[in-house]
Amino acid sequence: MRADWALLTVALALPGCGGAGDEERDSAPVEPILALDTVRVIENERLWRVRTARPGPAGSTVVLNGGSVEVFVFDSAGRLAQVFGGEGQGPGEFGTSPRDIHVRGDSIYVIDHSNFTRRLSLFVDGALARDWSLGHIPGIFVRVAVRDDGTPIVAGERDAMPPGIPAAPIFIRDSIAMMVLPEPAGAPAEILLTLPGVERMVRPVAESYGVSLPSFRTDLSYAMTSTGVVGVDHRTGGVVRWNWTGGSVIVRPPPAERRLVSAAELAQREEAVEAQAQRMQFSDRFRASARASVDRWEGSIPRPVFEDLISDGTLTAVQRYEFGLTHPTDWLVLDAAGDSVGGWQLPAHIRLLTLEGDCVLALARDSLDVESIIVFGIVERAPATGR
Repeated sequence: MRADWALLTVALALPGCGGAGDEERDSAPVEPILALDTVRVIENERLWRVRTARPGPAGSTVVLNGGSVEVFVFDSAGRLAQVFGGEGQGPGEFGTSPRDIHVRGDSIYVIDHSNFTRRLSLFVDGALARDWSLGHIPGIFVRVAVRDDGTPIVAGERDAMPPGIPAAPIFIRDSIAMMVLPEPAGAPAEILLTLPGVERMVRPVAESYGVSLPSFRTDLSYAMTSTGVVGVDHRTGGVVRWNWTGGSVIVRPPPAERRLVSAAELAQREEAVEAQAQRMQFSDRFRASARASVDRWEGSIPRPVFEDLISDGTLTAVQRYEFGLTHPTDWLVLDAAGDSVGGWQLPAHIRLLTLEGDCVLALARDSLDVESIIVFGIVERAPATGR
């Protein structure tokens, strides 16, 4: 184990340290405070472009490794115990872009949305047990979960692109459809609920150049659980829970105060865009796309409240938004009622992946882009005195 991980303990961020609109709700002391302790760090030279990870049975950790297009199973000691998958179009293989995994006992579901392998695969003890074809169902499939009754649910982003090629940049908002896969195969999928999806800018084909970070989040982050979906709207800060029958509950209402992107943040973004434009062949088109993404707000760009979300349906952790890429990340932890039960502050190079029970899995990437999986345990601690 490298020395820089050996004594890693996540710093505690007490409630009340958040952004505008949270002070009144989070100022009262809460006992106990939920904090994170490092259980183990998983290091392996084959870890590369990790997409996600989930706790497995008997203390194991299941990792979807995008670099090798495989699923890794590490045992409770962090040793690589099982590998399956691999790139290909045959049974039990994945295309170039497997998206998500779900673990239920010794069963592992893998959602794969690639050009030739749009399907959901079920592996039991590492062997392919079944797959479902997604080729005839519209959408880009990105998530999978399993309901309490054992039914797999997949999430597909539904394209809101109008017909034809736009003459100028336009902004559209795709929706996210949660659906049950058809039985028998080939039948229409049953859509359980539809969520507001990702907003994106579409440019003419001749000007299809993206604008790099730093930027401003305008989409929805969500986590699928056995009982439904928990999501946060980055622009409003509202946290909502949907059940699989379509009903919804506001877990945490948006802050009353509407926040806007500051002039300093805009200036920093313009510097980043200009630095990249100078390295590009079609710099004028790139600058125009960057300008369009700002001008559409007519001087009132909403400043996101939150950045990301992980949840198991009981606990939900939402990352507070901070502009830039090198700041520590500040997470607010909410119980099922939406009340604050603590907070976590992490170094910028650590990204939380999943939360299940008392386990949180994270991806760490060092200065050389070497990736590691960190297994955190959620522990209860009394608030520090003197604060």
